[in-house]
Amino acid sequence: MRKDISTNDKDINDLFLKVVDLVTQARERVATAVNIAEVYTKFHIGQYIVEYEQKGETRAEYGKAVLKELSKRLTDRLGDGWSYSTLKNIRQFYIVFSKGLTSGCPKSNQKANQWLADYPKAEEHISEPTFALSWSHYLILMRVEN
Repeated sequence: MRKDISTNDKDINDLFLKVVDLVTQARERVATAVNIAEVYTKFHIGQYIVEYEQKGETRAEYGKAVLKELSKRLTDRLGDGWSYSTLKNIRQFYIVFSKGLTSGCPKSNQKANQWLADYPKAEEHISEPTFALSWSHYLILMRVEN
């Protein structure tokens, strides 16, 4: 014989709410990790661009040509999201934030610090800021003059 399991609506509802809460928290953590990964990746891409451009003799024109060619190749390989203007923003982001101009950003962020500890640095001697905001926030902050 089959034994019927009696469930009470309150118990099921409590279980449901706990599961929903757990899944929601996990999704928030994933989104935060993705944002942090994007910012650190763009910081290092900017570093690579600046280091590469510094080898050029006529910097302004040379840099423009480098970014246009890099944009074309990255778009061909990785798809959309690598326009010339995006690469200019990435380069500017590195220039601004590599100098320690991180006002408006929290000095310490546990999630960002953990990500930074695990993130491969382009050059070990480079000290880098701790990022706690999304890429879109840094795009806005770079436009602030004072």
